[in-house]
Amino acid sequence: MRINIIDYIKNRFMNSSIRTKMILVNCTIIFIVAVSIGATSYKLYQETITNRLTAINQRDLKQIGMSIDYVLKDIEDMSSFIGTDHTLNRAISFTEEELENSPGEQSYIKYLINHLLVSKNYISFISIYADNGFSYYASSDKSSNIPGFESIKKTDIYKKALEYKGAPFWEYVPKSDMNFIINNKSDKLSMFRTLLKLNDFSAKAFMMISLNLSALSDLFDNILGIENSTVIFLDGQDRPVLYKTNMLSGLNINDMVANIPEDALNMTEGTKIYPYNGEDHLLTYVSIRTGWKILSIVPMKSYAINLRFVPVIVIVIFVLALILGLLFTTFTSSLLTKPLLTRKKAKVES
Repeated sequence: MRINIIDYIKNRFMNSSIRTKMILVNCTIIFIVAVSIGATSYKLYQETITNRLTAINQRDLKQIGMSIDYVLKDIEDMSSFIGTDHTLNRAISFTEEELENSPGEQSYIKYLINHLLVSKNYISFISIYADNGFSYYASSDKSSNIPGFESIKKTDIYKKALEYKGAPFWEYVPKSDMNFIINNKSDKLSMFRTLLKLNDFSAKAFMMISLNLSALSDLFDNILGIENSTVIFLDGQDRPVLYKTNMLSGLNINDMVANIPEDALNMTEGTKIYPYNGEDHLLTYVSIRTGWKILSIVPMKSYAINLRFVPVIVIVIFVLALILGLLFTTFTSSLLTKPLLTRKKAKVES
């Protein structure tokens, strides 16, 4: 007949001495407590490390966002300075005949644009068009040639600029886009605005100031310290216009962006843990002044690398607790059972 293992253990326990029972019960309690404390400690430590790294990621992303915002605001301020320059404002308000007879004003505008390009090394391209036929561009990245103003006026961006009535706005201009630069050498983040005549605020000219997105790439290096990290720069339509990663392979940037939770993309900043490719990822994100977003995406298992020594410590503490508990239990059980054994022996002898 097959012996039930539970009944066997129960019978052995019940037939054992009081001292053995005390040792087994106490060791079982110590085992359960040690395992519970170890598991809880590991979980709490893991959460602490994850929260700390999340806070660091959020801080670093905000610093990058502030750096980009500073550059964008500086460009907007410079474009406002140019738009309100008295000589330039008078020149873009000339008739075609007046412009033709004013070579000095044309030279001044060209000087102003060239000086701006040279003084700000992060600017890669500037172009300006006026209704009276004046047009000019300056480039620092070998991008060249601009289309005529009539062609520019057909674009959605120009129509948007008219609606903004002189206010600046930013758009992504990929290398393949020839609407504004015929021979574009790099993906660009471009500011557009109309220039208004100061006395009646009518739109008289159109301006574009661009910086190459590659110039922002170095800013992302500080948040790629964790294995398999990816940093993504999304434009206003949630398209990835720039990204950087330390993943060795297997990155599909469009698929990664498509799987980001929609509620995260609708918020200004925050963090979120979400599943992707069968494992949890930590998403950290902030927005910049253009409404664009900077995202950091890291698999949760990459954070666990920082916790690899914790299980070893938990096991060592567990073994020590078990050994000390066994010694203590053996000692105390001997103290408690010795008088009983002495009385029993004395009773038998009498």
